[in-house]
Amino acid sequence: MKKRITIAIAMVCALLGFSATVWPQSPVQAQNTVSAPQISYERAMELALERVGGGMIWDIELERQRGELIYEVEVRFNGIEYDVYINAATEEIIRFREDGRYNVNSASAMPPCLTEAEITFERAKAIALERAGGGTVTDIELERRRGRLVYEVEVKINRQEYDVRIDAATGEILRFRLDD
Repeated sequence: MKKRITIAIAMVCALLGFSATVWPQSPVQAQNTVSAPQISYERAMELALERVGGGMIWDIELERQRGELIYEVEVRFNGIEYDVYINAATEEIIRFREDGRYNVNSASAMPPCLTEAEITFERAKAIALERAGGGTVTDIELERRRGRLVYEVEVKINRQEYDVRIDAATGEILRFRLDD
C-alpha cells in the first residue's frame, strides 16, 4: 500500500514538474514581465517610414494593448496620414491604415524637422525618465513651441502621469508637471 502511494506521489510530482517546465508562467505573469520595449523609438520610426515608403513622423506613442507594448507611429506622406502599429518586442507591424488626408499647404501640415533636433528621441526619453524618477514613457512628440523645437514627453509612474517638456537643442527641461 505504501509503495502505491509513493509511486502515485512520485507520478504527480513528475507531472507537476513537467508542467512547470512547459508552462513556466501564467499568461498574467508573462504579460507583466514585458515592462520595457525591446526596440527603440528610432527603430520604430524607421520601420514605420519603410512601411509607408517615406514621409515625416508626426507622432509616436508607446502603449500597452492586450498585454503587449505597441508603438503607434503617425506618418504623413503625400497628403495622406498613416497610422502604423508596431509590436515593441518583435518589430512586427501588426496594423497599418490610412487615416485620412490633410492639407499639405497648411502651416500645421509641416512638422518640425527631426534633423533640427540636437538630441534624439531616446535621449529625450532618458531625460524625462530621470526627471520623473522612473516610470514608462507613454507618448513622445517633437513639436515647435514659440519658435523653439521641443519634445513633449508623457511619463507614467504607477497611476500618475507627468508631462515633461524638453528643449530639443539643449536637453533642458522646460516644464515638468503632474498631469491632471
